[in-house]
Amino acid sequence: MPINTVIRERRKALGLTQEQVAEQLGVTAPAVNKWEKGSTYPDITLVAALARLLNVDLNTLLCFRETLTQQEINNYMEEVAKEIGKNGIEAGFSLAESRIKEYPNCGALIEGMATLLDGSIIMGTSDLSGEEKGGYQERLRALYEQAMHCDDEDVRRRTGYMTASKYLHSKEYEKVQEIIDQLPETNLIDKNMLQADLWKEQGKYAEALKLVEKMVLQQNVGVMGNFWRMIDLELAMGNEENARRLAQKAQEAAKIYDMWGYNGLIGFHALALKQQNVEESLKILDQMLEQTYLPWKMNESVLYHVLYQSYQEAAANVTLAEKILPPLLAELEGSPEYDFLRPHEEFQKLIGRYRRRLGYCSRQPQTPAATQSQSCGFEA
Repeated sequence: MPINTVIRERRKALGLTQEQVAEQLGVTAPAVNKWEKGSTYPDITLVAALARLLNVDLNTLLCFRETLTQQEINNYMEEVAKEIGKNGIEAGFSLAESRIKEYPNCGALIEGMATLLDGSIIMGTSDLSGEEKGGYQERLRALYEQAMHCDDEDVRRRTGYMTASKYLHSKEYEKVQEIIDQLPETNLIDKNMLQADLWKEQGKYAEALKLVEKMVLQQNVGVMGNFWRMIDLELAMGNEENARRLAQKAQEAAKIYDMWGYNGLIGFHALALKQQNVEESLKILDQMLEQTYLPWKMNESVLYHVLYQSYQEAAANVTLAEKILPPLLAELEGSPEYDFLRPHEEFQKLIGRYRRRLGYCSRQPQTPAATQSQSCGFEA
């Protein structure tokens, strides 16, 4: 709201006449009339007294705001777009930069203007020389960097990535690394992509490939996790056929992504438990427990072979069975979801067989000797 409108509306809201305002401030009524028409403005020495008289703060009186609404930002961007179409890219830059000077802390405005100008350079500057394009890129980069320091975390993240990309294009690798180090961990995927691109440009191919393999592994683990969530949700809604189809897809994905074989069985395991299918549950449990003794051959996968070298030493002399089997067996023996299996002799034999392979017997409280012998796996 312009200052003349603020003065007029606040005066009327307080029930004051122009003469009364003039008398309080020691000016003439025609002077107040000119303020309200916007033809002149109050003297700087009167601003504080005028704000007190109208019962508003100075920011409101002077129409000062650090930020804008999204609609106001859109309006300014449309104004700049029209200016570019009418008078060219230089006129658009000048208008955008003048608007940004009015709101230097509005990150969303700066990001929007930079993105608009960036796109305009790409789409419509075939007649510009390389030097001219370079000059505009410098001005763009300055805008992105300015937005990087605003209060909006999302704007900082996006413009940080764009700024780093600009520096990467100009081969200023130290600046790229500096920005990468400042990016938040919540933006880890974009941050790692940028880091891999930098290492590639620097000829650090093994480091870049290892990082990309790590991202692929993390994303594939995420995909498998979402398959399992979808299966659980379908089962919760009673859609067992959908759950079965998803379990099949999950198993296929585990093979395509060279994941550990155990991952491909989890969906079918959930389906069998939901259906309380004794035969199918026992078959899948046996396959899952057996998988803990089978190595995940990352070194044979083209997706993870470089990453494997990092894990190889850490995993030396430690089998997955030693890590995973004890809690798995404890769950089988104690979780209520397996109650329907416990009366079956084959279930007890299954637990006993894998406990014996681990080299110890169950420490659960046992009563009948027969149960003890089954739990210790005397029956193969």
